[in-house]
This record gives sequence, structure tokens and C-alpha cells, in this order.
Amino acid sequence: MKKEPFDELKTGWMSPDGDFYPTEYMEHLAVADEIWDELYNEEAPSDVDRRLVRLGWCEIHCMTFREHGFLFNFEGHLTPEQRLIIKPVFEDNKHRLIKSSLSDLEEEF
Repeated sequence: MKKEPFDELKTGWMSPDGDFYPTEYMEHLAVADEIWDELYNEEAPSDVDRRLVRLGWCEIHCMTFREHGFLFNFEGHLTPEQRLIIKPVFEDNKHRLIKSSLSDLEEEF
């Protein structure tokens, strides 16, 4: 698993402390399994993506049906570290987010 800076809008997983793990299109579950295996030292549960989100992770998708654009999936609120990293990318790319994500992130910032 490799971390990358989140300095442009791209898909992946962001940890509660702001570390970003990129994914290719449709690879979120495979990367979630790797994250779980590496960080929690146990086999990933069948709902690994939902569990990571419940633990404060932010899942960033690119939607290609119904609405086209990026979706930030998080539960509750972003952590201060996530807000610090996501905000500049969000401000430069508001036009590329689906409506529900745009609304959620506007409330965060």
C-alpha cells in the first residue's frame, strides 16, 4: 500500500489522520481489504468499506451513473486533519462534485 499526497481530486481512501491511499476506478474494496489487513492485522470483514468509514476514514469515489462527479463518503464529520487536506482541493474542484457531496463538504468548511 502506498500513500500519496492529496493535492488534486482523485479517488481513494483518506485516513482520519489525513494519509491518502489512492485507488483506481472500482478498486476501493480491494484497497480497503489491504488497509484493514495492514493496520488491524486481521482478515478484512465482508463490510470492510463501511467499517472504515465508521472508524473515521473518508472514501473518495468518482461516480459515473445518474450523477457524474466525485463523491466524498464519510460518517459524521471530517477530522481536523482531513479538513485541512481536503479543503484546498475541494475549493478548486467544487464543479466536479455531485450535489450531495458538495452540500456535505460545504457544511464541513
